[in-house]
Amino acid sequence: MHVGFGRGSLVSHLTAAAVFGVVVLGSLLTSAGATVAATNPPWRFTTVSQVFDFQAGYGSDVALKCPVGYRPVSGGVARDSANPGGNGVFRSSENTDPGHRTFRTNVWNSVYAGSPAQVRISANCVGTEAFGTVEHVAKSYAMNGSTHAGGGKVFCPDGYRVIAGGADFAPHQSGNSLDYSTPVLDGNGYGVGWYAQGVGYTNVVVDAYCVPGSYLDAEYAEVDLSDVATKDQYATARATCAAGFRILTGGAFAWNEMAYPTHDHGVSNASGPADARNWPVRGSIKKGDRLAAVALCIPASKVSLHLTATPAAATNSSDATLTFSASDQAGEDVGLACHLDAGATASCASGSITYHGLAEGQHTFTVRANNQSGSSRIAVYTWMADYTKPDLISWTPISSAPITGSITMNFSEEVRGVAAGLKVLRNHGNQETDGVVNIVTPSVLRWTPATPLIPGETYAVVLDGSIHDVAGNFITPANFSVRTDLLVESTSIALKEFWDRDGSSLASGGQYITSNTARSDVGMTFTAAAGQQLSVFGMRLPDGGNADVYLDGAKVASASFYRASPARAKVYVSPPLSAGDHSVELLVAGTRPAASTGTNVSVDSVAVGGTTFEETALTQSFATVDLSTASGGSYDKQAYTTDSDGGPAFQVKIVGTGVDVFVVRTPRSGKARILVDGVAKQTVDLHADSIQPNRLAFSTTFNDSTFDGRGVHVIRIEPVGTATGASSAVGIDRIVVH
Repeated sequence: MHVGFGRGSLVSHLTAAAVFGVVVLGSLLTSAGATVAATNPPWRFTTVSQVFDFQAGYGSDVALKCPVGYRPVSGGVARDSANPGGNGVFRSSENTDPGHRTFRTNVWNSVYAGSPAQVRISANCVGTEAFGTVEHVAKSYAMNGSTHAGGGKVFCPDGYRVIAGGADFAPHQSGNSLDYSTPVLDGNGYGVGWYAQGVGYTNVVVDAYCVPGSYLDAEYAEVDLSDVATKDQYATARATCAAGFRILTGGAFAWNEMAYPTHDHGVSNASGPADARNWPVRGSIKKGDRLAAVALCIPASKVSLHLTATPAAATNSSDATLTFSASDQAGEDVGLACHLDAGATASCASGSITYHGLAEGQHTFTVRANNQSGSSRIAVYTWMADYTKPDLISWTPISSAPITGSITMNFSEEVRGVAAGLKVLRNHGNQETDGVVNIVTPSVLRWTPATPLIPGETYAVVLDGSIHDVAGNFITPANFSVRTDLLVESTSIALKEFWDRDGSSLASGGQYITSNTARSDVGMTFTAAAGQQLSVFGMRLPDGGNADVYLDGAKVASASFYRASPARAKVYVSPPLSAGDHSVELLVAGTRPAASTGTNVSVDSVAVGGTTFEETALTQSFATVDLSTASGGSYDKQAYTTDSDGGPAFQVKIVGTGVDVFVVRTPRSGKARILVDGVAKQTVDLHADSIQPNRLAFSTTFNDSTFDGRGVHVIRIEPVGTATGASSAVGIDRIVVH
């Protein structure tokens, strides 16, 4: 049974206090000298302990000395699993002597035959800075002449609380037994005095050591009771301080018998601090009685622990050094113990430990810090020892890489440094190709080209030895090659389209571009500062038509390119723009004012703020015609009214041993001139009585002698045109590289 005392205790708790009594019996004998203010708990503690073997029928005086800078506040026969406190062990005295840093007791083995009694004697010592001058209160009690039992209480002065106590027989005499020694509690669980009881033939002197109560406002008491004895028998009890508290002092007594010290109430064979929080008691008690264990608990000092240096989370070193620092709130000594994985605990008091020859795999290091008041902290660190270098396992695609697509590489584990250690080289001239490396997963990385690749070109992906895993193991240099897609659809970004470019002294830079094919478009993306405006300049001509203007994807205006006489004009001005990226597009409408002789849209330049972009900076595209039977479901077409400045063109740069050009033949189609590397190779007629998609119009083989016969070539397809532009359309379906 456990009885607790706390601030504002319940009435049921006060019942135990009534048993103790708070009436001073006899005069107080106090030491001279005034107290000196010091500090409140937590205080600095340490423990001294020693194991003794007491032969049967013999005893000994024991004096445990606190270290310099400490003084004793409690002690006794400490009972734990290793030293349970043998039956028949008695004490004839037990006392603290703060002035001499000594805890004293006299222990003897009443058994007259058998093995020696092994007993552990422990004392709790508190730093001398904890409190100033200690008031010593003592009283002598005579033994009852018939029962030879006696004892009683001694109280601290008003406003003081007990920190230590004990009792002794005066004079010493064989056969004296100090049965019980314990703090006396008031109704709030504060220690206000000391009680002792024994059996013998001389007076018993009860001592109490007291300090001002203001030091111990956070103190509280723990009381634990054994079961009621059904006969004269041995019993045990254990008073345990709550987490965050530790024992100041403690003791044992026979429950309900403190008011009758002249009777025999049995004896506590063991009563003392087993550790910072536990005060166990063992004794022989009388039928109908209980054995009580008492502990006065105060706030315990807390220990802190920090890892200050560790191996990397992943490392290729088989050695590991870990450092750590521990400290204590009140300055108590701190003990450190370390262990690695499931290994034995190793001493690491220096704050550092090094391990050698570690096996590959995960390792877990644990360091525990303990102070003298039972506070404990654990720090754990886990890392991976990795001695295996990473490997490139696979990549995709292995062929026909999209010219704007990515190359994805799979590694055996997480790798780093790929952005710096990867190069993508064109086979022709080993020119490095710019790109961006992105992480898909830690072991999967993706390279994306910054600009479109060349159809049919072979690119070598080179991984140098600087690429490494997280642990620092470097990859074996590797490389692989991928050839890009051989099919160039009409929608491919590789197929460049150029409007008809005409010269004029009226135009900015002397030239402008023209198209009269509905749904042909021209435009650009640009960056504007806040408040800037976009201006589109065109050539207004007698054959000018209309164009739809789109800003950031939304139609905002219809621009006219008609004028009875030629002139350069601002055909569109945007409202003030927000800061950031924007786009502009002009789509040939295929319509015209009534007075116009044509539907030409002639674009000269674009201005953003004070910056002018000539027509060559604009992206030009031809009309896209949806046709389900065409390759990819559509084809691009452009008509041309012949002039003296050259006409529109389709153009693609490829790498291969040959090329096939597929067209769409229609009733309105005309002729196309095909050039290879600037040399006209063939003029083909695309006219047909019906729409015929995916028709081979031109095929050639290149006679290159280098790079496995795959050279870089420019294929250009130019509409030949007609005088009126009628029946001149050229439709490109697809281009295939060999």
